Amino acid sequence: MSRRRRGLGLCAVYIRVRSKLIKPRMRGETFRRWVARNMDNSLLSSILDIVQVGMGLIATLLYTDKNWYMWNTSVDSANLGLVHAFMGVLFALDYALCFYAADDRVAFFVDPVALADFITIYPQFIDVLISPATYEANYNFYAALKSLMPFRCLRCFRLLSFARTAKQRETGTLFFGVVAIIICFGALGQAIEACPCKSNVPDPSRCTVLQKNTTSGRCQDLSIYNAMYFVVITIATLGYGDIAPKSQLGRVSVTLLIIVSSVILPMQISKLSDVVSREVGVNCVDHVYRSERKHPHVVLCGDVTASALDFFLREYLHPRNMNWKDKVVILCPTLPSHNLKRVLLDPAYEQRVKYLQGSAMSRTDLLRAKAGVAKACYVMVDKRAVDSDAADTAANFITISLRHFNKHVPLFVQVGKTDNVRHISLSGASNILCIDHLVMGILAKSCLIPGLPALLTSILFSITSPPRLNAAGQATWVHEYLGGASHNIYDVTLPTFLEGNVSFAFFAYLLFKELHIVLVGMYDSDDGYRLFPSSERLRTSHTLFVLATTPQCRQHVRGITLAMLQKHKALLPTFDDVSQAWNFITFTTKLTTTKGGLFSARTSITQASSHQSHRNSSIVPRTSRCGPATAFEAGLSRVDSFVSDAGLLVTEPTEPVTVLDETCPRVPRLALPSSVEDGEGPLFATALLRDRSYPAAATDAYGKFLATAVPDTIRGHIVLCGLPTALQDFILPLRNATLGAVLPIVVVSSAPLTEAMFARLGRRDQVYYVCGSPLSEATLSLACVTASKSVVILASCAQSPPHVDDDDEALETESNDVIDHNMLDTDAITLHRFITEVCETSIDENAPRPLIVIELSRPSSVRFLKTFNDEDMMDTTSGKQRSNELLDSICHPLFAGGHIVVSNALDAILGSCKMTGSGIDFLHLFVFGEPDDTEQPRALTQVPVPATLIGQSYTACFEALLLHEDTLCLGVFRARTSLVHYTYINPVPEMVLGAHDRLFVVR
Repeated sequence: MSRRRRGLGLCAVYIRVRSKLIKPRMRGETFRRWVARNMDNSLLSSILDIVQVGMGLIATLLYTDKNWYMWNTSVDSANLGLVHAFMGVLFALDYALCFYAADDRVAFFVDPVALADFITIYPQFIDVLISPATYEANYNFYAALKSLMPFRCLRCFRLLSFARTAKQRETGTLFFGVVAIIICFGALGQAIEACPCKSNVPDPSRCTVLQKNTTSGRCQDLSIYNAMYFVVITIATLGYGDIAPKSQLGRVSVTLLIIVSSVILPMQISKLSDVVSREVGVNCVDHVYRSERKHPHVVLCGDVTASALDFFLREYLHPRNMNWKDKVVILCPTLPSHNLKRVLLDPAYEQRVKYLQGSAMSRTDLLRAKAGVAKACYVMVDKRAVDSDAADTAANFITISLRHFNKHVPLFVQVGKTDNVRHISLSGASNILCIDHLVMGILAKSCLIPGLPALLTSILFSITSPPRLNAAGQATWVHEYLGGASHNIYDVTLPTFLEGNVSFAFFAYLLFKELHIVLVGMYDSDDGYRLFPSSERLRTSHTLFVLATTPQCRQHVRGITLAMLQKHKALLPTFDDVSQAWNFITFTTKLTTTKGGLFSARTSITQASSHQSHRNSSIVPRTSRCGPATAFEAGLSRVDSFVSDAGLLVTEPTEPVTVLDETCPRVPRLALPSSVEDGEGPLFATALLRDRSYPAAATDAYGKFLATAVPDTIRGHIVLCGLPTALQDFILPLRNATLGAVLPIVVVSSAPLTEAMFARLGRRDQVYYVCGSPLSEATLSLACVTASKSVVILASCAQSPPHVDDDDEALETESNDVIDHNMLDTDAITLHRFITEVCETSIDENAPRPLIVIELSRPSSVRFLKTFNDEDMMDTTSGKQRSNELLDSICHPLFAGGHIVVSNALDAILGSCKMTGSGIDFLHLFVFGEPDDTEQPRALTQVPVPATLIGQSYTACFEALLLHEDTLCLGVFRARTSLVHYTYINPVPEMVLGAHDRLFVVR
């Protein structure tokens, strides 16, 4: 019994040791794959590597000891021959095992290190297999084979598998490479240069120094250390001349040595220096940022993820922006994740980005980041947070800390929920970017204005200038779309001689006619940002914003002359005053103005704009309304001195177009609290909503709302797939008091609509809720998807939204280190493909199909989407682009047609903010329009081409709408009869408009 127990104990120990040394074989795994997996990653393979390295070094040392004074061709002793043979057996077994487990055996055989292993196996057996007589007859040949034994030192490269960092790996590669070159070429050089024995020597294999034949002068007997010394000085300084090869073959080998060392060593040194420089840029968590006057910097803090940082840096460090000297200092409490390091180590960013580990709540860390002298500070919020209120609270306290540390620095802050905007504003933020409010607003307005996402992406984000696409077979729409996408908003100043003499409408007409740029808005210290204030008299204190393709538009605007205005004097009643002002300005004054303009062009906002308090800016949702459609269609004039009534937009287009309301809904003013001291602000929403008891009437209304089914006769409605954090942010832009008919909305989600969410909904008329998976045909049938006007797919369409109001426990989010950011859009992509197929199979080919708008996190996910009739994605980019460059994806037909909203791209808006954040304000104006309290509220909308202008040029249309309808045209949505629809911003003047085209206008 005791023997049995002892045997069981030994068996258990064996199993335990075996499990630690070798990976277990998985089900269905072949023996070869199992061996390969263990050779790559197991404790036993690591032990074998160390043993092989040790034996390789022993073989090299034995050869060096034997040939220390001269090249020794004698036979080794019997015992030493057995030792070499034993090591040869182990070398052969190791090589056979590696060859068997290799995936590509041909590639393994020709690998330099593996080839060196192979050719050094046979020399280990020479003393055992070859008889003394045979060895003596061919001693030079066998001794030459033995000179290959030092190549066993190449086994040291196996130790690189133990390197934990790239720096250790590259350093080890360089070190072992240099040592291997010295040892291997030293041994070969000694053997090649050795002198032969004299003819009268009895045993040539045991020839001594005195028995060498040195009369020819083409040989020399070198010691092994002198041969290695010669290799060192050759690769380091090309030799001193004290030792030089004498034989012809020796000179050839030295030439080969110089070539090999000149190619391999510089490449490896370059790799090592690149890795060291990168690690210095990333691992500077314990250093202080040293600011320079010539190189201003900005501070980025908060929740900085890899995707957010990539979008921010792409915009902030874009060549078009005037930030080519700026540095970006990232201040985060944790070390950078692997995904974040990929962005930091990008060659385009690594020299301009500094990562510091620290907290923005600590004054010491803010001093390290030099936040007191920063050009601007940016605070990012965690967009994937389970508790949005907690994430916003963290951003709020960071804002307070930064504002207390620096009273005057421009501070731009992201916030997740609309309810928390006012709190961030009270904390001292210069401008605020509300993620949920903007994303939901863009998605909602996309249902009314086809192509709106493409228009906003092109205008507000800097996109690389489109390459010249002359390849055969390229579609024409690609050229036009990229031409419009290259437009951006730039700030310009009014020429001095036009001070108070021209209206906004006339100056817009002048810029379009003479420079082909579009004047879209202005900033006034009294009224803030405004869209197309046509009757406003312009002054040099105003900051004007234009749509142009190049920053040189600033110089072009300053270069406007009196001769340009003289061409249009019939439209300028104050031409005489302009002429007098022009003549009054002297040449010296104009030169001084030009120099001042060049300096001010480096900033995106004038000094007057920077002193504006932005706590009441347009980022706070405001009440807005649309002017009556009848007034616009009747062609009422708003600028008495410039615009005349022509009634161009009264006529409907000759051919039917997709149903669109000719009104522009805007966000009503939200009732935001003015104080958080009494515990009633939205930051306390978690506790309040969980403990709140709703009145019986409210509970009955909630139950009735859930029980209301979608009518079978519903048509032309909007289907929302997914439940956003704040559903009201999607509904409110579609609900406006001036709309004649209420557009029905059907919300489809597998997540339950809580009573707290229902209580926040404001207007709930014509809103329906369907609880179920949108990937079910039955659920889509209940929502009448095939009869809808638009389908909006949220990025979180198949997930439960992260609401703090839910009773379930919030799950912890995954670490950014283990998240594959390329997989974030899989749910939305799957649903998009499913709904597209449902519409293809259920709707007649000639019948109109719903407009499908999808929210994505990454632009690169566009290539997985399915278009109607499975249209292939067109790869239209040329030249070398970065793998995640926006230009790589925007040429997809769905992107160009405005079917895609990239929510993470809003991080790039922060990158466009310099002093006051004009990009944020203009994005709000384009999406929600001007507030009601504006004298002439304007909004971006879409109208069909007037019947009288069909077949006319775009220039004629622009002039007619501006001169006669007080309407500014920004671009065209080319809704062609084919499948490709795209946005064309500020088209070429000679472009001919068709009946299916629609115009993006500000009115």
